[in-house]
Parts: sequence; C-alpha cells; structure tokens
Amino acid sequence: MKKEDRNNRIKLIMEKNYPLFFSSIFTVFCIIQSSTFTLRDDIMAAVNAVLVAASILIGFVGVLVGLIFTQSENEILREVFGDKNLLNLLKKYFMSVYKSGFLLLIACIGIFLQKSLYEIISIKILGENLTIDVVVKYFWIFILLYFALSTYRLIKIVVELIFHQPGIKEDKEDKNEDYSELEDRHSK
Repeated sequence: MKKEDRNNRIKLIMEKNYPLFFSSIFTVFCIIQSSTFTLRDDIMAAVNAVLVAASILIGFVGVLVGLIFTQSENEILREVFGDKNLLNLLKKYFMSVYKSGFLLLIACIGIFLQKSLYEIISIKILGENLTIDVVVKYFWIFILLYFALSTYRLIKIVVELIFHQPGIKEDKEDKNEDYSELEDRHSK
C-alpha cells in the first residue's frame, strides 16, 4: 500500500468517525465531572435555543440537497454522482445529520417534559437508580455535539464540492497574500 493511499484511508476513517468519537469523549467527561460540577444556569433556555437552532439547521441541510442537484453540471458533482461509493458516503453523511437532528429534537422535547416523566420512568444501572432526566440530559449532551459535528462535516464537504473548480489547485502557502495593492485601488 502506498503512503498516499494509506494517508487517504486514515483521513477517510477520521472524517467518518470524528463526530462520534469527540461527542462520546465529551459525554464521558461530563458524566465523570457530574459529581463535582452542578449546572446553575437555566438549562431550559439553552434547550429552547438548541431546539430552534437544530430546526433551522435541519432545514438548511434540506436546502443543500436541492443546491447539489442544481449544480449538477459541476464536474466534481458529476464524478460524485457517477461513483457509487462517493454517493453512498455523501448519502450517509446527509442521513447522519438528519437522524441526529431529529434525535436531538426528541431529546429537547424530553427535557421539556422531564418533570412529567421524572417519577414514571426509572432505570437501574450498576446498582444505581437513574431517573430519566439524568439519562436524557447526558443523551442530549451527546447528541447535541454529534449533530453539531456531523452538520459541520456535511456542510464543509458540500461547500467544497459545489465551489471546487477543476484545474485550479488551492495553494495552501499563499493564504497570507499582500492585499495592500487591491486596497489602494479601491479605497480611492
């Protein structure tokens, strides 16, 4: 296996799994820190904000699907649509955002209804009684971060696909160009 193929494979594995990895690590960290840290802020305001933002992002991702199909003359998109593996990967990323987004919405609604569900449902894990509100809050933390990272990944990939121009390579070293000449021309 060539070194370039190996690096591409590692990048693909990282790209596929980083939302799950980082959201899991952060949730475990929150669970460990829960005994020493208590949330004093109004979580309902945060849940409400997340509910609105997640709804907007789900709608935005829906618009991205339409945008991709309108850009079908783009050479890169034709290549993606022609390759079953790339198309399945893109579909998986879209579905990941939709599934996690709707799970996040359900978790937000669960937090809103936690007082009603508090005494009804109790879960016993490792000899400890966990009420549903504790489980839902940690699930909410996990799915919130997973949704955010999945959405970021998808939007980044779609933007790269749509705005990619064949034959033009990005020069990573020329990021700090001197724009003073351009400023001088347009500041007059």
